[in-house]
Amino acid sequence: MKSTELLNSGENPACTPKKRNSSIELLKLVAMLCIVISHVAQTLGTPRPELLYPADVFFDTIHTARTVPQFIILLFRHLGAFGNLLFFTCTAWFLYGSGRTRRSRIFQIAADVWMLSVLSLAVFFAAGFRLPWKKVFMLFFPMTFGINWYTTCYVCFLAAVPFLNNLIGRLERRELLKACLVFCAVYFGICNVAASFYYYTELMLFIALYFVVSYIKLYAPQAAENVRLNLFVFAVSTGLLFLLIFLTNALGFKSSFFERNALHWARNNNPLMILAAFSLFNLCRSKAFYSKAVNYASSLTLFIYLIHEGLIVRECVRPRIWLELHSRFGYSHIAVLTLAFALCLFAASTAAAAVYKETLSRLTKKAAQTAEQLARNIFRWIDGLLARR
Repeated sequence: MKSTELLNSGENPACTPKKRNSSIELLKLVAMLCIVISHVAQTLGTPRPELLYPADVFFDTIHTARTVPQFIILLFRHLGAFGNLLFFTCTAWFLYGSGRTRRSRIFQIAADVWMLSVLSLAVFFAAGFRLPWKKVFMLFFPMTFGINWYTTCYVCFLAAVPFLNNLIGRLERRELLKACLVFCAVYFGICNVAASFYYYTELMLFIALYFVVSYIKLYAPQAAENVRLNLFVFAVSTGLLFLLIFLTNALGFKSSFFERNALHWARNNNPLMILAAFSLFNLCRSKAFYSKAVNYASSLTLFIYLIHEGLIVRECVRPRIWLELHSRFGYSHIAVLTLAFALCLFAASTAAAAVYKETLSRLTKKAAQTAEQLARNIFRWIDGLLARR
């Protein structure tokens, strides 16, 4: 039986509730908080020569941690990949079999990315700051230059979803399983050793994950809904991941190879992190509830990401805040300081995202609809030309 026949046969009906499961929406918020914490920790350990970082301000978050606070920051750096995987898992599960096209979503994301990028530039200039013209030019073409890799990659993935759904739907179970095994071996296995192998990209990772998630949704829904199994997988995968991080860090005291690879496991294609994210997603699906407030906050996650990780905030605002924090408090309580900074940034970004959604987002929605209609007209014109030949 082909995948499309199975999905429509009633053996594995797609869940189409009228209201979004707030446990999944809450999981998205947790994922975004993980990403914010990771980015704040990343800023702490990113050299900024243009800001004249003194030697005592720079805090190494890349190499082997030699103190407990430094190891905690190292763990924070791993939360970014985990948050990315949580987000994508939530998307992939509901995309396959939904019966909806995502063209409008593509145009909406592109419009919001552009608007927030240009808006941040306007606010920065209004505050009296200046940027190199190269950076200014990049801010007017944020998708082209991939200022935020996740949104650019996600839009490319959404564009490919109809074709992926068509391909998955035509595959027999055995063929789909073979494709999943190959993807897992290559992109979760070999490319986890070295990302330079097999032209690995995050887009290929998204496609590979989509195949695996689609297979589980089609042919192993009982396993995905087994609470005990998912608890076991989550506990084992997170335990092993922590052990690997700890051992890699410990070996860094003896070997320069491990010292410079302390962040090796903070990768989006880490199989243990993928298992942890997917099992946690399944656990949240099993505990459904509805909250209007949670669902509204979750609808802001794209804007929260774009605001807190915009080019100006990432390269100018966050480093300057760290300079100010260091001058006031030092690094004696660096882990607490990082969490406090991340929570404040998350709260501020959420507030700004809410204001944006209720104001300028409505304009970008109309612009996106106009652009989508224009694109449809162009493709219809091309189809007409091809039909005449």
